[in-house]
Amino acid sequence: MIKNYLVLTFRNILRQKSYSFINIFGLAVGISSFIIILLYVQNELSYNKHIQNAGNKYRMVEIQYPPGIQEQHVAVTMGPLAAALKSDFPEVKQSMRITGGGTLFVSYGEKHFNEENTCFADTNVFDFLSIDLIKGNPASALKEINSVVLSEKLALKYFSSVDGAINKVINIANEPFVVTGVMKDITQNTHIYFEMVMPFVIMENRFDWMRTWGSNSLDTYIELVEGVKSEEFEKKLPEFIKKYTSESWQKLEMYIQPILDIHLRSKHIKFQTYNYKQGDISQVYIFSAIAILILIVACINYINLSTARAVKRAREVGIRKTSGAQKEKIIFQFLGESVILVFLSTIIAIFLVEIILPYVNKLLNIELAISLTNWTFSIGIFILIIILGVFSGSYPAFYLSRKNA
Repeated sequence: MIKNYLVLTFRNILRQKSYSFINIFGLAVGISSFIIILLYVQNELSYNKHIQNAGNKYRMVEIQYPPGIQEQHVAVTMGPLAAALKSDFPEVKQSMRITGGGTLFVSYGEKHFNEENTCFADTNVFDFLSIDLIKGNPASALKEINSVVLSEKLALKYFSSVDGAINKVINIANEPFVVTGVMKDITQNTHIYFEMVMPFVIMENRFDWMRTWGSNSLDTYIELVEGVKSEEFEKKLPEFIKKYTSESWQKLEMYIQPILDIHLRSKHIKFQTYNYKQGDISQVYIFSAIAILILIVACINYINLSTARAVKRAREVGIRKTSGAQKEKIIFQFLGESVILVFLSTIIAIFLVEIILPYVNKLLNIELAISLTNWTFSIGIFILIIILGVFSGSYPAFYLSRKNA
């Protein structure tokens, strides 16, 4: 029976080529647009999700009340804050500081480069941000003050191999540094992106004010112990602030921002050291609504075309009913035809997406890709075909099944 339905479906497609092309290609354009937007939304929502135990990791944010200015939220904090949080609160499992290094002049032999993605961080930065080292020990790679860890990309650029980078001496801003580790290139889906990291103690030694509570120049992150509620922790921060800051800072307030919220929910924060390719959650909502709307319009277009064609197929339905065909079987046939048409449209849509994605990636400076080997994507496409097929074919199927001649 299913084989018979398939034969009838493809026979009808070939018999009415113009109608079939308009319907299939129209759906394909709608589905391809939906997939591209969905890939973008998925990419925006994936930031920092590679970080282990991300649900318990937070960025410290200050609420400042400068004279004559409205309150402002800033994510730059004081140098001693991280250590004080770790020592004063048993709820804090670990703390970590990081600050950008700016563009630094790097040389090795006759090779000279200006590197933009540099930073200074505490020794536990690799553990905190779940960065894997290809070479070197993540626990000790930044112990020595003149140590530096490079990305795989920089190691290949300087030394043509990862193995050849270890223990080599490079000059950074005319100072010698020993390469003590090579890390995997950091994913683009992170709010903290760097290709070269040096010990934070360098900044403390260079600038005495970084050791004081009167400075705001770096990012401070904490990881709370499993089971600790962020709301309960934040209630203790006012007393903590009063303990360490002078009277001139008593209006200062602090709260913790989930690391998973930083990329999309930081529009209210005025100053922040790191927020690589910052997004906006409102755009995610808008694009999601647009994607669904495009799909609905494509389905309505399919329904309109199918219903308009119903008159031409009314005689076919009447003859089949006269021959004893049951209404349920006629409905099943037309729903099956709709699912097959949606399936063909989806195949074309995937090819369209593959063609368009490189241009989208270049335009938005992102790395979107589809992977049929990804079970989540494949199952999602299968469910999409069934839902669209049934939704798009329901009205024409029930409309035609009522025809007697």
